Amino acid sequence: MSTNQSPAELEYNPAAGQHAVTEHLEDWHDIERRRDVPVRVYSPADADGPLPLVLFSPGLGASRDYYEFLSRHWASRGHMCINITHVGTDSSLWRDTKRPWPAMCQALDQPWHRVDRSQDVIFVLDRITADAALGQLIDRERIAIAGHSYGAFTALTLIGMCFAMPDQGQVCLRDERVKLAIAMSPQGVGMFGLSEHSWNAIDRPALYMTGTHDRGLRSKSVEDRFEAFKHSPGPNQCQIVIRGANHYAFSDGQGIGLRPPPRHPKHHEYIQMATTAFLDGYLRDQPAAREWLRGDKLTAATHGSCRVEWKNRTM
Repeated sequence: MSTNQSPAELEYNPAAGQHAVTEHLEDWHDIERRRDVPVRVYSPADADGPLPLVLFSPGLGASRDYYEFLSRHWASRGHMCINITHVGTDSSLWRDTKRPWPAMCQALDQPWHRVDRSQDVIFVLDRITADAALGQLIDRERIAIAGHSYGAFTALTLIGMCFAMPDQGQVCLRDERVKLAIAMSPQGVGMFGLSEHSWNAIDRPALYMTGTHDRGLRSKSVEDRFEAFKHSPGPNQCQIVIRGANHYAFSDGQGIGLRPPPRHPKHHEYIQMATTAFLDGYLRDQPAAREWLRGDKLTAATHGSCRVEWKNRTM
């Protein structure tokens, strides 16, 4: 490691997490919805509570077993992280099949999953606060939601993004307990019932991340990924575009059972750095983290690979 790095650059080096991490599985069941909600919990083993909480919603075809590179990293930085399996849009769609695409496309066309996934997150929040052990460990005033692809959609609904459902009109599933969102590869207008006005009610900080090669199932163009940031009127909205990053740069899975395009070996590090700084700045309210992310530190640390854009800054 170079000795001429500033303290802030050293702080957001992805290898700098100071806490040992423990993990365990929980298989929860929502009695009211008759629905299983399996989760994986990552915790800093030696951190004093209460801890900031980050919930993670995986992309289509993924489960609680994915995105360890992020959740484990955040836990090493003092957050409790809970990865959620959304039954019906998880890895069961493609396992043990040689033709995953029909099942994946069918799941995308089933609009009830959009509601189920958000309600899974709300159930997890209710379940945690009712749990005698976990409830004492979390800081209920510092709760964030993160997600990738379909999980980005789920994450943004929790901070106010609304969407149209067939025969139901606009559906809004906001939860006031969630203080910010991190949306990686978010959807744009025309997908999942989204219109130009779907983001009008967002009033929490949000980080939107994408890449110059970020195209996923059913996306029309890379530019679709910019629309959530463009249309959101919320405060402290940040967009980071990673040069050369494809859709699977934000995952550690194998791309719904297929071989994804090659991933740049540094992209996970860039994502860890940016998301950690955002969590520190807006969930933990650390001014130094906000200044680090607002300046040119991330761009410099990634040798120009990350383009950072802000709007509606209030702090």
